[in-house]
Amino acid sequence: MTQLTLTLPRNIFLLLLGCLSGMLMVMSCTSPEKAMADKKAYEENDASYKKKFDVAFDQGEQPIRYGYHYIVSTVPEGYRVRIFQPDKKMLTEVKTYGSPNLTLLHGPFKSFWDDGSIRAQGLYAYGRKQGMWVESEPGRGKSTSGMYSSERKEGEWIQLDTNGLIESLYNWQDDQLQGKFFLYDSNGQKINEGLYRKDTLVSELYPQPAISKPYLKTCQEAMNGNVNTCTESTLSSTIHTNLKYPSIAHERKIEGTAMLQWDVMPDGTVSNIRVPQGLCDEIEKECIRVFKLTGRWVPAYQAGKPIKYTMSLPITFRLP
Repeated sequence: MTQLTLTLPRNIFLLLLGCLSGMLMVMSCTSPEKAMADKKAYEENDASYKKKFDVAFDQGEQPIRYGYHYIVSTVPEGYRVRIFQPDKKMLTEVKTYGSPNLTLLHGPFKSFWDDGSIRAQGLYAYGRKQGMWVESEPGRGKSTSGMYSSERKEGEWIQLDTNGLIESLYNWQDDQLQGKFFLYDSNGQKINEGLYRKDTLVSELYPQPAISKPYLKTCQEAMNGNVNTCTESTLSSTIHTNLKYPSIAHERKIEGTAMLQWDVMPDGTVSNIRVPQGLCDEIEKECIRVFKLTGRWVPAYQAGKPIKYTMSLPITFRLP
């Protein structure tokens, strides 16, 4: 993962988190900067939004502030913030804070993709993931579950396919792959196993051909042959130069992380550009617009053959 802070006109800051991956990816940020941003994001109270979203409050819960895309309430364990995609009126996040200044996540957390499917669910303890968590791909895709200890993965993590059948089991220690892993077919039969030590694969019963990731065609002549680094840098530069904070989102103080995804097909063309987490309709459109400026791709390869590969890019819109 790389991190780049972008400064745009009107002193708008956007943080581009360059995670180019075909794997399950759920973003979370609990840095001091993010915590303070949360505090500023939910300060306003406008009673005209009181009936905008259909919410059934829990027993003992009392709403205290209404915003264009959020509701803040008190709960026995602290303070709850509900975030919505304001155009689709879909609930996208429910998070708990331990104090009224909303600067430290502490308590139950749940987030959803824009289609209503679960994105992540678990518990924060003093700003860090703790205990059992479930994290899922967009569109009711694959899901993984396992334990966190102070934001670091520990023990067995199991991945299920879209039918709820086990696909893999990996062991983690101090946020590194450590120990045996097992892979399963669609019938639940074990098809491979191996061993990791400190994030390094040291043995595998049936070695699988490595997959080379897609990269931008303009990076074919990259120095030192590092096409993936060139691709990440080029994407960052393209977004830095062209991305604009939509005026409506800026005016309504909508900020957060949008998730952009696309498929690189075996012939190098891009297909099915989508934004499963868009924050609002205007941000969703802007993410798609700027991505279309990136150009053609060289496809992923496995065992010498081009294959379809899904890529993801989270883009965080942050106001100063």
